[in-house]
Amino acid sequence: MFHHSGPSVVDAAASTITLTSTGDAQDLTVALAGNTNSSLFFTSTGTAEDAMGFATSAGGMNFTVAGAAGAEDMDFLSNTSNTISI
Repeated sequence: MFHHSGPSVVDAAASTITLTSTGDAQDLTVALAGNTNSSLFFTSTGTAEDAMGFATSAGGMNFTVAGAAGAEDMDFLSNTSNTISI
């Protein structure tokens, strides 16, 4: 198991983080732990139409929102239009 306690910065023209699993249940988890008013953000300042993407090639994708208080919902925001195909 990999554990890193301090901040890391990758400074390169392009960077890739890859975990190649060799068997079932070898998951990669990115987590922010602690019952605090904290957030986990993935951001991109790219300008291409695919500046951020999430994809699966052989399985599903789940998004779960468990918040019960006001504004603890799932928001999809865009400055032009929203398209969701299901």
